[in-house]
Amino acid sequence: MSFNSSSAWVIEQRLADDTRVYTTSADLDAPIAQIHCVFALPSLLPTIAGETAVLLEWMQRGTVARSRSEIFDAFGALGIEPQLTLLPSGILFSMQCWDACRTLALSYARELLYEPAFDEDELADVLEELNEDDRASRDDPDQISYRAQRLARWHGTALSAPLNGTTRTRKSLDISHLKKLHAQIFERPAILGIASAEPAAWVHALEASLVHDRPLRTHAYLPPSASAIAATPRDVYVHAPTLEHAVVVRYSPGPKLTPTDALAETFLHHEALTDGMSAPLMVRLRGQQSLSYAVSSQLIDRGDGWDQCFEIEPSPDRVEEALDAGRALWAAPDVLTEEDFRRARIGLSTDERLQTIDARRALSHSLRHDVLWNRPVGSHRDRVHAISKAEAARAQQQGIAYGMTQPPLCTIVLGNKKKLAARFQAEIIDLDRLFDGLSL
Repeated sequence: MSFNSSSAWVIEQRLADDTRVYTTSADLDAPIAQIHCVFALPSLLPTIAGETAVLLEWMQRGTVARSRSEIFDAFGALGIEPQLTLLPSGILFSMQCWDACRTLALSYARELLYEPAFDEDELADVLEELNEDDRASRDDPDQISYRAQRLARWHGTALSAPLNGTTRTRKSLDISHLKKLHAQIFERPAILGIASAEPAAWVHALEASLVHDRPLRTHAYLPPSASAIAATPRDVYVHAPTLEHAVVVRYSPGPKLTPTDALAETFLHHEALTDGMSAPLMVRLRGQQSLSYAVSSQLIDRGDGWDQCFEIEPSPDRVEEALDAGRALWAAPDVLTEEDFRRARIGLSTDERLQTIDARRALSHSLRHDVLWNRPVGSHRDRVHAISKAEAARAQQQGIAYGMTQPPLCTIVLGNKKKLAARFQAEIIDLDRLFDGLSL
């Protein structure tokens, strides 16, 4: 095993086959081990929308040796609740486990990951349950918004469908296709994360149980960089007659990774303007101007940069007024005070410190912000440090250089078409088209 790099709390190593291993510092408290295994997806784009989500659910319906209840009862007897999570570029297997249960727990993990039963009846049940979930979510504003955002942001690719796919796309999935997909994904893990007081023992055990006799990886883990996905964002308007308020989401270009100073200044400006009930974004749009029932803004990581996602819930007849007010906030030179910037710096620095109070948090934090984006460990910590040193005046200037002041990537409007302005009527999508996949 070779050692490559480290931050204060997380150390990167490499196995002989180049598997990346991240362990936590001995200085961090780790009363119970946290284990993460990341398996790389063969492509950033699925062949059939929903294929990976269906596979993960099907895998958890029993193994070759045990039924569904038996394998989870075996984990449960050790106090373990294993988690399989679909990431933008991989599959994450996670569990918390006492060090003393290491060998037995990993034998169960091997069963779950590498030896699923692939029962035909269970697959039919999975597909029917997903179809039922789709039918039940047609009046859920969050589900409607999620689907519309996927369609708008990733238009022209398989990512425009929900992660679970649609009723229409899932009809194309069969046992042969899913088994082939399983073999492609579950070769050797690309990344191992270990938060434990006994990291060396866990590295040895994981290598023996999940790595050494598995097929060599045929594809590398690649973060979901937006520049690598040839999507053509488009505006999407949805007729959602049950919504009391309109829901409006605008994606705009955010900061890039470089230059570093401008990146820190942009993050400081965004945090000062948007974070918390006392932030100007909330005070002005929701409080003083009464333009929106709710308002929020996020900088969404896209690998080589960030998108700004601005969301409001105005009255249907005030959609354009609310968007104009949001744009004006970003460009206004006198909205933010020194106190706003001070509050933002303190909030970011405090949150960063809270993520390193124990080994499990430090590892998850590093995975989320650095490792899964193939950035050096400690990159996020360094960015927060740079933000804490950024000058308020320069941060204020960055407000006109990203996000709402830029031409939008796409705008999503959900609402009752009878109450929306005429310009949203021309290509409005109804819920049946949004949910059954005919609009993809």
